[in-house]
Amino acid sequence: LQLDASYLSYLGESGRPVDPARPARRLTPVQERALECLRSFGAGALHAGSSEAETKSAFRRLAHRYHPDRHPGADERERASLAADFGRIVQAYHQLTGVTTH
Repeated sequence: LQLDASYLSYLGESGRPVDPARPARRLTPVQERALECLRSFGAGALHAGSSEAETKSAFRRLAHRYHPDRHPGADERERASLAADFGRIVQAYHQLTGVTTH
């Protein structure tokens, strides 16, 4: 399979199609690590060009999945693990979006 140069320029660094109307934003190193953290928890569709709505939607899905109160039958060790993961997700979202308080 050979790809011509026009198709390769259509793809961004992430291998996803680039929308010329919405250029990818430049991320700081902290934001890049935050994005990778969110991806590691299952938000693989996020990339540097994701809109605020896409980022918020992915965060909300992960927050619902990892919030300790959503798992009432979990033992203390599982709840502690969920709380730690939830804290990492919240911190990564705040670093990525610049949101500091609600």
